[in-house]
Amino acid sequence: MIPDQALSAERASSARIVAQRVDQIIRALLADGRGAVGIEHVAERMATSVRTLQRRLRGAGLSYSAVVQRARRTAAREMLKDRGAGIGDVARALGYSDPAHFTRAFHRWTGSTPRDFRARSAAVEKRPRRDP
Repeated sequence: MIPDQALSAERASSARIVAQRVDQIIRALLADGRGAVGIEHVAERMATSVRTLQRRLRGAGLSYSAVVQRARRTAAREMLKDRGAGIGDVARALGYSDPAHFTRAFHRWTGSTPRDFRARSAAVEKRPRRDP
């Protein structure tokens, strides 16, 4: 490999690792019920500046908001499988001030409402499993 290509590949790999770490931190913040997942909180946990964090994410072809949305989407799916939490509770845990905003975002992500997703998830869980 040509030295410039090796350096470029190393930077891309490093950027992906940073993006994965940012995703982990955001998920941890969401799991703790901290819907506010500002870039300042994440940069502080990574012991870096906001600007450096943005630059590293850009190196992975991502923006901070895209990483947050992906983490919220994943967390929403997991939280909605737990029928004990209301949709409003899920919305607040993910940082939405209004369940309607969460419902619109969830519909944009998945093509279904949180209620429909929950109903389908429950139906899938109730299906009898076939033994091989």
